[in-house]
Amino acid sequence: MLDVKDKIERNQLLKVEAFRKNVRVTKAHKHNNYFELVLLTKGSGFHTIDEEQIDIQTPIAFCIQKDQSHFWDMDSEPEGFVLILRNDFLLESNDKPLIDFFYQLSEQSHLHLKSSETISLIFEALIQECSHDFLNYFVIEGLLKALFSKLIQNLTSLNKKDQGALNAKHNNLYQSFLGILNQDLNVDRNVAFYADKLNTSPQNLNAICRKHENKSAKEVISFFMIKEAKRLLRYTNETVSEIAFHLGFKDPSHFVKYFKRSEEVTPKAFRELNR
Repeated sequence: MLDVKDKIERNQLLKVEAFRKNVRVTKAHKHNNYFELVLLTKGSGFHTIDEEQIDIQTPIAFCIQKDQSHFWDMDSEPEGFVLILRNDFLLESNDKPLIDFFYQLSEQSHLHLKSSETISLIFEALIQECSHDFLNYFVIEGLLKALFSKLIQNLTSLNKKDQGALNAKHNNLYQSFLGILNQDLNVDRNVAFYADKLNTSPQNLNAICRKHENKSAKEVISFFMIKEAKRLLRYTNETVSEIAFHLGFKDPSHFVKYFKRSEEVTPKAFRELNR
């Protein structure tokens, strides 16, 4: 069974701290209902998030969603910062640009950065602000907005054309759709289910997905569904039937066909190849 780590108190909405230097090698685990942003300014090795193994070339930032599995395998002493953010923080925030920046940033699993000096200063300011007995959420939201926007701006992998496409993609409804898919414990295959949550029609949600990803809403949902299935197959001891029911399939054989159509192997074969 996959370990679940909880690095934040139940009554806390966010936590910011320096990355622990003694953390080099960890077992695969996931987090208890929170998003984690990690900035590494020093260190080398690998960081695996779900199925993606990422070579650590600093400075680099990682975005780990609340239900993703991940582990570290570093071969030198790391330095950096960690931000832990509960979904309730965003739900209680009225800062629309902050929420938009968050969803835009959280689409990335990792960000190769040009530099980290300014970003590190913002992290240090957040640590100082969060050390007070009474938190000034207006100041904290401003610092988070600066942090998220600076990370997006500082992506070395984006040229001007890509940056323009990223800005065009900055659509509230689409970002909210991705946010729900990332945060829901159980992915629903029904487009109408998400359209209802977003107060729109299935047709409009499909049009928005095709505009941004050239995929239907059903195809976007399928991507998240398969990702969750892979995580459960790789890191839990749930049977294929249990995973099928977990993902909303009433008949496990339908799940097997669904998975094989996407991955060209059965769930059982995938598990055997990735254990």
